[in-house]
Amino acid sequence: MENGLVSGNATDESGYTILQGTSVTPEHIAELLQLDYAIYDDIYHIEPGICIGYHKKNPDIYIVALKENKVVGYINFSPISDNAYERIRGGEVDTFLTADDILEYRPGKEYSVYFSSICVHPEYQHKGIAGIMLDRLHKLVESLEARDIHIKRIVADACTKSGENIAKNNGFSLVTGSNHGSKIMEINAKERTMIVEGFKKAMEDPAVQEKKAVLDKMYEKYPNIAPFLEPDKKRRGGDDDGEPQMEKTYANDRIKAAMQLAAEVASKEEDDYQLGE
Repeated sequence: MENGLVSGNATDESGYTILQGTSVTPEHIAELLQLDYAIYDDIYHIEPGICIGYHKKNPDIYIVALKENKVVGYINFSPISDNAYERIRGGEVDTFLTADDILEYRPGKEYSVYFSSICVHPEYQHKGIAGIMLDRLHKLVESLEARDIHIKRIVADACTKSGENIAKNNGFSLVTGSNHGSKIMEINAKERTMIVEGFKKAMEDPAVQEKKAVLDKMYEKYPNIAPFLEPDKKRRGGDDDGEPQMEKTYANDRIKAAMQLAAEVASKEEDDYQLGE
């Protein structure tokens, strides 16, 4: 889709302007790469012309934060070929990517996505910018789903501790250490959606609803499940380490465990069913 699915800019209540789609210009891309050069090791550095080529192929890959017309942060969230995805997942540094590896979004398709960067200028870190950009990314993914465009899996190369924390806080799990000293992390978005929807369905079963005491114990034992049942409640700001977060997501094993418990409750005939320790 040559002109992108999302285009325009919006000013957040904090005074940051967020750009997406064709509102991101080659000048913005050249400026955001200066953040890369200041923060990331040389092994990750890419020439502006290459990144501009990525953007021409798919204008929706960048979310850019401005403050007083200065680029202070950005996200790169790029749908890529399965071959390129597997190379990154295997620990290879991403500088091999060309515009041919970047895919255009098309309705009815599923995509493997490389979450290559979430970068904030050092002078603007711990001010909530990453959280604002992640919220816009969340809305982008929702808009893709509304157009029958689906994200099946996401890989990230966490080369800083803050990047690793953000990935963990958003449901990513460690795959392997890379061949350049970072951590490769991944989330199977399609699988997680199926698990959460299955858990919600189990929770709607009357046999489950009748056992309120058991459900209360389930929430107590698995507190990480509750946010999935209240998707409009989002945690903003920073955690104890100052890391910005959007709506919390959690590892699949916790969701699976709680879903299994819900199914067990629904199938039990005894009124005195007790949640095991």
